[in-house]
Amino acid sequence: MFTWKDFKVVLLSCLGGSLEFFDFTVYALFAPYISKVFFPVKDTFTGLLAAFGVFALGYFARPLGGIIFGYLGDYYGRCIAFSSCVLIMAVSTLFIGLLPGYEQIGILAPVLLTLLRIAQGISVGGEIPGSSIFSAEHLFDKNRGLVTGAIFMFITLGNVFGSVLGYFLKYNFSTEDMLHWGWRIPFIAGFFLGIVSFFLRKRVYETAIYKDLKTFDKISRFPLVKVIREEPALLFTGFGLTALSACTISLILYLPTYLISILGFEAESSYLVTTTSFLILAVCSMIFGYVSDKAGRKIVLISGSVLSVFSGFAGFYMLIHAGHAWVYAFSILIAVTVGMVNGAYGISIIELFPANVRASGMGLSFNMGLAIIGGLSPFLFTFLIKETGSPMAPYLLFLVCAVITGISGWHWKSSFNRLDKATVSHQVSK
Repeated sequence: MFTWKDFKVVLLSCLGGSLEFFDFTVYALFAPYISKVFFPVKDTFTGLLAAFGVFALGYFARPLGGIIFGYLGDYYGRCIAFSSCVLIMAVSTLFIGLLPGYEQIGILAPVLLTLLRIAQGISVGGEIPGSSIFSAEHLFDKNRGLVTGAIFMFITLGNVFGSVLGYFLKYNFSTEDMLHWGWRIPFIAGFFLGIVSFFLRKRVYETAIYKDLKTFDKISRFPLVKVIREEPALLFTGFGLTALSACTISLILYLPTYLISILGFEAESSYLVTTTSFLILAVCSMIFGYVSDKAGRKIVLISGSVLSVFSGFAGFYMLIHAGHAWVYAFSILIAVTVGMVNGAYGISIIELFPANVRASGMGLSFNMGLAIIGGLSPFLFTFLIKETGSPMAPYLLFLVCAVITGISGWHWKSSFNRLDKATVSHQVSK
């Protein structure tokens, strides 16, 4: 059974992750407005490509955040990494919400937007690995898949909150109001929520596994160098496990742009579809995290990847040919099958790496996958559609990512219970 301390750790991990990912992802949800404010060009495609290029830079900064906070977590303790990254996110998100547009300060506007987006990327690069590892190590043998799945559920709910807010704002304010000031509201709100999360996290306590590493002098001075030299294959596996979820989250974030600009749907309905997708993906993340505790990580990862290949094709094909009649079925179908992977891949990456390099190993592999695949996906969706002229083009990228994750799931093997002194000490103390 969970103790009160266990519950507190999980709750703070869930709430903090949800708020931080809300701050990070509202950029994509409001990209049609941001592109006009900071990249005022006549061609809609060019403006969107510029806006999503900055979106990608935020993702590309995530590996740097994973390296920085991974080192802090492995060398100085999980608590430091767990509590500090959310402060960076809160401040940079506020500045984006207050930043003048191109008409006011010229080229300085997109430059500052880019720098702030990079700061957000560094922060979120430490958040998900930090909170997931912190909770998994506190609950060494207590349904780690369920707990990590719950964290990923709440992280995904951060996207739901953003989608709900997008729907509310678009429904209640005119396009002109949204363009001038409405899009800034979620960024400013995210700052205050992030500050609350920061002060709550300052009161948490260190994991027993890290304490044991320190007691037995097993802390690595250069943990990232150690894992690169000794077990580089683990980094590639961790990278591959992120592929499908990273692509799908970016796809759902891209849906308002895809449905409005490519398929000609109404703006209000597109945000509602995004909300539905994220809500189902969130719930499935916790469910299949628990299933992975019972059935095994490997079977859940592979099954989710294979089913996503078929659900993705059917979903895109029917969405394009059946239009509005299929839009919600599309969002549900993909969210359920990818939800299988989303619930299991986080804990699977944690369990890949030994304790003394866990934060650095997950920080790099997890964030490299999200940076390269998640960051480039909206840009590539737009580029592929423009080059091929086919609205079916995004499925090609989705298919490749499903195959990569399936192969990585096949090669996955847990390192969580390696019998070094630290883990033995912790198991005995339990």
